[in-house]
Amino acid sequence: MKIAFIGRNEAQEGNLKEDRVALARELALRGDEVFLYVSGKAFTRIDQEGIRLIHVPSLERKLTQPLGYAFLATVHALFQEYDIVHFRNWETAIFSFLIRLFRPNTRVIVNMATLPQKGLRRSLVYRGAEKFLVPTKKLQEFLEKKNPGKASVIPEMKEWSESPDLSALSLVGLRPGKYILAAALPREKNIHYLIKAFQELEIRSTFPNNFKLVIITASPFGKTYEEYLGVLCRKKGNVLFLKKPSKDMRAALFAGATLFVDVSEEADPSQVLLEAMAYGKAVIADARPNLKNLFRGNAGKAIDAHNTEALKKELAYYANRSGERESIGHKAKTRWEDDYSPASVVEQVREIYRELLKTNGLRQPFAIWK
Repeated sequence: MKIAFIGRNEAQEGNLKEDRVALARELALRGDEVFLYVSGKAFTRIDQEGIRLIHVPSLERKLTQPLGYAFLATVHALFQEYDIVHFRNWETAIFSFLIRLFRPNTRVIVNMATLPQKGLRRSLVYRGAEKFLVPTKKLQEFLEKKNPGKASVIPEMKEWSESPDLSALSLVGLRPGKYILAAALPREKNIHYLIKAFQELEIRSTFPNNFKLVIITASPFGKTYEEYLGVLCRKKGNVLFLKKPSKDMRAALFAGATLFVDVSEEADPSQVLLEAMAYGKAVIADARPNLKNLFRGNAGKAIDAHNTEALKKELAYYANRSGERESIGHKAKTRWEDDYSPASVVEQVREIYRELLKTNGLRQPFAIWK
């Protein structure tokens, strides 16, 4: 297949961003012809890892740069013989209707991680896209209301290190197998349940000496909640907050953890939960409807993670049973490999490409005035 990717921020400092081009790289490795539209600083090489780079002129004004990039890239694509034009975000898909209008045999796919505001932009994206790829069931259900059959849930493709350097843990006073890992997601204020459970088990000497709870944070909790957590952790030095750790540190944290706890309220599995499964960690998570399928076959433990007593029971049980942790962790990794690994995600996307290409000549004529 001949596939073009159009999306902002694919490049930085003359190199391709790892998390932005993982799909393009995997497709190229499978023999597809991949073209990536880039703008910004000059590249040292024309092609990288089998991906043909197409440079779009940069516009000086920041306000017009994203729109200008989208327009120029789309117009260039009109004169190519692509099978698929894949827009990596809705901002760059505003002119996707031009592909539909002037290239009826080229199929248009749009990634939708967020929704544009109501108005002309959303209408143009809806009109141009033949298929939406979304990361959550919630977003799929929303799009399906006005675009029946056009949205598919595809996990985000994240790069992960198969053999991280665990020596990085010493930089923050940690040792492999001597801590529980958790993550506090933006806008959520429920990590205190886990902290309380951990501290009460500490008092009972449930854990070995210097055993820690490590919490990865991505954004501020808000002044009031931060003050509350500060008071909660004031007398205990075994609760460690790490804000936006580096890529190498993050990999070491997951690889060296005893187990991972997810207290998120999000309906869909969070990226950090899937990351823990990728590293073969036993996961304890709040019982949400969408986790039932994820944890099938005992690939994780779903409990009421907003109940301190329930958390204490599970933490105490699994912290001291390495055999059961390893069994769950092995099943979790297998589950991730089957449905969420880069190899799995690229095959899911390729199947969508193939299904769209099968319908050439069968679809309704495109009419922009509808």
